[in-house]
Amino acid sequence: MFTKHHFAAATAALLTAGSASAAPMITGWSDVNVSTTGGTSTIYDRALPDPNARSSGRIGFDGTETFSPGLKVVNDAAPGVPPTSGNVFNCIMASSNAGCNSERQSGKRFKLDRTGLDAIDLVFTVNPDGSFETPGNDGLYKVFQKFGNATGGSLPGFTVALGTGIGAGFQSSTADDGAGRYPKDAHGAPWHKHMA
Repeated sequence: MFTKHHFAAATAALLTAGSASAAPMITGWSDVNVSTTGGTSTIYDRALPDPNARSSGRIGFDGTETFSPGLKVVNDAAPGVPPTSGNVFNCIMASSNAGCNSERQSGKRFKLDRTGLDAIDLVFTVNPDGSFETPGNDGLYKVFQKFGNATGGSLPGFTVALGTGIGAGFQSSTADDGAGRYPKDAHGAPWHKHMA
């Protein structure tokens, strides 16, 4: 048995926003529960520096194709060359020289490894009144991710949940709370991806 991963930006294009002019905007990956050393950003179940924090996940980066901290948020992405109908305006991806619309095998996927059986909380900062600069930006986010199992055992699957909070304080989004359209809690706190 394994528990939930908490994930603040859902899988490809689950995040939706309103119009291009005033849609909630993910502004970055928060390090409130992350410790980055060497080529690894270790993700904990509570804000640091809590001595009781435990980790069940990490994001790796090699310093050549991907860089510290291993993950980045891109808004108003440049179109691919040549532009295609598959272009996206916004994405969550590896911190690399690639962009949202770079070609395949260009280093777009961040590498998230499950190292334990507790939740993995990726926390993102959000500007609820943000505005995208590119005309026609739909406010959707595509997530480029590779999920690895470093637990030493097999996993039957995993669940992605949207919501707010970290670890035991995580609250799943509901159909009528607007988190799928407006990624923040009632107090404007960072919204996050919760994987299980």
